[in-house]
Amino acid sequence: MKKIAISLGDINGIGIELALKNHNKISKLCKPIYCIDKKLLKQASRLLNIKIPKDFKIYGKYKKCKIKPQQITKQSGYFSFQSFLTAINLAKEKKVSGICTLPIHKKAWQKAGIPYAGHTDMLRNIFKKDAIMMLGCSKMFVALFTEHIPLKDVSKQIKTKKLTKFFINFINSTNAKKVAVLGFNPHAGDNGVFGIEEKKINIAEFEAKKDETKISFSIDNEIIKKSIRDIDFAFRFGGDEFVIIVVAENIVLSKIVNLIFFRKYSILR
Repeated sequence: MKKIAISLGDINGIGIELALKNHNKISKLCKPIYCIDKKLLKQASRLLNIKIPKDFKIYGKYKKCKIKPQQITKQSGYFSFQSFLTAINLAKEKKVSGICTLPIHKKAWQKAGIPYAGHTDMLRNIFKKDAIMMLGCSKMFVALFTEHIPLKDVSKQIKTKKLTKFFINFINSTNAKKVAVLGFNPHAGDNGVFGIEEKKINIAEFEAKKDETKISFSIDNEIIKKSIRDIDFAFRFGGDEFVIIVVAENIVLSKIVNLIFFRKYSILR
């Protein structure tokens, strides 16, 4: 089994409890190395009244810290940072195959003077490479284009070149066959009715790199616009309902409906 370094997160939080309670399950999946020292581990064990498993392998030396459950402290922030840094160094030295991180408290990092907003930010800086925050399982991954910034600043980050690079990196990391893009605004802006951020994206630039990005913009009005002719009209009737006025015989209407269905199905399948 592969060795995995596990950073314990905020020592005043739930991380160490999760590690102690779930060690038997974890050890069936990998060889965990917990980034904590003996004194701190024993302190946590006493407070939680949980015995330390005999094969609970630990690593690293850390600054003395008193556990204060549910409190946000400078000491707990510094420990969680050091625990994560230890895990990173183990990976850099190729002593482990991967890293697992338990929850930190960002306010505690701030109190400790840590210059990062979180794990992803720190990894990006240390390795000098782009890092993507993802949530996922075997069936689907969800990638966040922005992270750790106020909502009011998100729209400023939506740039075509930056998005293209993001999607190419995402595809290379996950080998996804297709990627659906969640719109920034309701109904992806609905052609500027609910916002113009989507309209700022240069679709042609994505199309030029579609083999690399594999992007399908799951925007209903875009699908319909590409499926009807210049002499036809399309209107949004409700939230997700459309009315299409077609100047044609039934056979032409049938072709348009089939084309819309095909394009929609191609995105969702």
